[in-house]
Amino acid sequence: QVVALEADPRAIDGFRRSGVPTNCILLPVAAGGRRQTSDFCLRNDHRQSSLEESHPIGGGDQCAVEVVERRRTAVVTLDDIADLFPAEEIDFVKIDVEGSEADVLAGVPAAATAALAGSSRFTTAPLRWARS
Repeated sequence: QVVALEADPRAIDGFRRSGVPTNCILLPVAAGGRRQTSDFCLRNDHRQSSLEESHPIGGGDQCAVEVVERRRTAVVTLDDIADLFPAEEIDFVKIDVEGSEADVLAGVPAAATAALAGSSRFTTAPLRWARS
């Protein structure tokens, strides 16, 4: 089972149009260090949309891109996700945080912190959806 957190409404629409795999639960929320409601900054370049007002990524083909719209979105912690789903039901959590990694990791359950630190499955690499 995959739990995918996605705050960008354009990405959510894209996932739904292309067909969300049956083993995926798509949650229209952002991940963060504490539960709250926050502005999600939409940019024309969707790869840079994030909770961050100033996008922190500047490498590769990405450069500063102006915020074109702000949408209020729910922010949940990884602790919240752990509370919603029994551990044996989750194989993978997909989060595209675009620069807020430290904040998201602040919301990791204490018991999982050690496991994540030694896990070869923890990655910050970009992921692509594959239909099952």
